[in-house]
Amino acid sequence: MAVSKDYLDWLCERLEPLGPIPPRRMFSGAGLFIDGAMFAIILDDILYIKSDAQTAPQFDAAGCDPFRYEKKTGTTIVTALRRCPDDAFDEDDLLLDWARLGLEAGRRAALKKATRKARVKKAPAKASRAKKVKAKP
Repeated sequence: MAVSKDYLDWLCERLEPLGPIPPRRMFSGAGLFIDGAMFAIILDDILYIKSDAQTAPQFDAAGCDPFRYEKKTGTTIVTALRRCPDDAFDEDDLLLDWARLGLEAGRRAALKKATRKARVKKAPAKASRAKKVKAKP
């Protein structure tokens, strides 16, 4: 699963109105990020957009299949990444609308992750086990 540089550059240029998109190599593809939130990934020159419970109905209505892969154990994993509808590539505004859905889901996921990390507190330091010695009068 590779991504061609030409396709990556072309797609980042079309999505530029959303903000700077520094792609990061991931899983033989490229993850697309804005402000640290991943909103899409490109694998085999196919754009998959992040979804969540709030955006999944829109992806379902458009017939956008989730990205699936099979583990070595034979278990199929279904991800929250949805294939971008083909007609989205016909108009920049439509592509940007789908990307915004992914960005919203990506920001919610990043916020949820940060909140979860903040809740995990370090274990309190244990009291010193040194024996207390009574001072002699």
